[in-house]
Amino acid sequence: REAGDRFMPAASIYVGKWISPVFGLRAGVNWMGLKGLATGPDYFGVLNGERVGNYYKTKYNEVGPVFDVMVNLTNWWCGYKPNRVYNAYFYAGGALYWTMAKYPTNAAATEFEWKNAHDKIIALRAGLTQEFNLSRHFALGLDLRATAMDNHIDGNGKMQFVGEALISA
Repeated sequence: REAGDRFMPAASIYVGKWISPVFGLRAGVNWMGLKGLATGPDYFGVLNGERVGNYYKTKYNEVGPVFDVMVNLTNWWCGYKPNRVYNAYFYAGGALYWTMAKYPTNAAATEFEWKNAHDKIIALRAGLTQEFNLSRHFALGLDLRATAMDNHIDGNGKMQFVGEALISA
């Protein structure tokens, strides 16, 4: 399977507070679209029997609350400067996701609709965000994130890792 076939959209929205110039907390909601491969046609998210070799293509969504602790690396290493143009911060936290997948709506499995897959996933996540302050109230950034998720959906119980690159504003 080509690497380009694995790209899916993701989105997050947060509210947070810097407790000091170096440490902060945030909470929010994260949504991820995920693609994968399953060993059989009975796993949720299987796309109309589409196959790659001996595997079936899958597509599903994860959505849920997230909580992070943040460390402003720029303020920590270079000292606090309120008018700084560039900031880099590291964050780590956890999430609880609910899974949504496409299920067939007819016996021939030619039409599908998104439904709750009744799978709750606990995740640990960490990332590095680099922001450029364009004004006093607006910054543009790049968020590079890794998420480790327990995996119930394919029946083998192995941990899965998801890498994300997000543009933040």
